[in-house]
Amino acid sequence: MKLVKFFILLVILALPLSLVSAQDEGEDITWSGSYVVTAGSGSFVEADDDVFTLTLNDVSEYTTWVVNLPDLTSGILTTQDLIAFWTFQPELTATAVLTTENESVLVTLALAEETAFDPEEGTLTFTAVVTSTNAFDPEIDDAKADLPEEFELVTVFINMDATFVEGITAGMVARNEGTRANTSQTCTPTPANNFCK
Repeated sequence: MKLVKFFILLVILALPLSLVSAQDEGEDITWSGSYVVTAGSGSFVEADDDVFTLTLNDVSEYTTWVVNLPDLTSGILTTQDLIAFWTFQPELTATAVLTTENESVLVTLALAEETAFDPEEGTLTFTAVVTSTNAFDPEIDDAKADLPEEFELVTVFINMDATFVEGITAGMVARNEGTRANTSQTCTPTPANNFCK
C-alpha cells in the first residue's frame, strides 16, 4: 500500500513539471518574427516554370527586424550584414511576402548564385519560387492576378521560421569568428535573444 501511495505522490508531483515543459516547448513554437527589407523598385524575370530572378533596386542600407511573439520588439541591422550571414549558409531558403503598390506575392527566396547584394549599386538579387499573387484591388480575382514584371516601392517581409533563424545565426557566428578586425560584432535576434542590439 505504501508503494501505491508513493507512486500516486510521484505522479502528482510530476504533473506541474510536465506543464512547465509543455509551456517551454510552446514558447519555442510561438516565437515568430520577420526581417523587413525595403526597396525603391524591382522586377521579376522568369527563369523556369514558377522560378524567377527577383531583383530589388535602391535597397535600403538597413533591414528592420520585428519579433512578434512572445514579446513585441524590433531592431535593425545593415542589409549587407544580413546577406553576409545568409551567404555563409548558401543552401538556406526563406518564405517571404513581397508587397508592391498593387499586389502581394508569396515567394520562397534563395540567394542568387552570383553576387546577391551590391551595396554600391543598391541591388539585391534572389532566386524566387512564386507560390501565389494576390491583388489589392477587390475587383480583381486572385486566380487571375498577374505577377508584376516591374514594380515600384516594394517591401519584402522575410519570415523568421526556426530553420531560417538557425541558419542566419550560424552564418552570423561564422562571419563574426572569421572577421578578426571586427570589434563591433553585429547580431541578429534568436528565440534565446529577442533583444539583440
